Amino acid sequence: MALPLRVIVPATVVCALYTVCRVYFYVEDFMSLRVQPVGIFVTANQAGRFRFDQFLGGGYFND
Repeated sequence: MALPLRVIVPATVVCALYTVCRVYFYVEDFMSLRVQPVGIFVTANQAGRFRFDQFLGGGYFND
């Protein structure tokens, strides 16, 4: 089962372009993790604790 060259070349170009785009997005995402503000994770943890403590009948903000 031989594929014609007119099918192989466009498929190879599309696959190569897709791979380059995926690598670019991964590199960009990991590089952007370095520039996050220091307090971003503290705020997220406190917000999660507040919602969890509501089900326990008291907690962090109800003292």
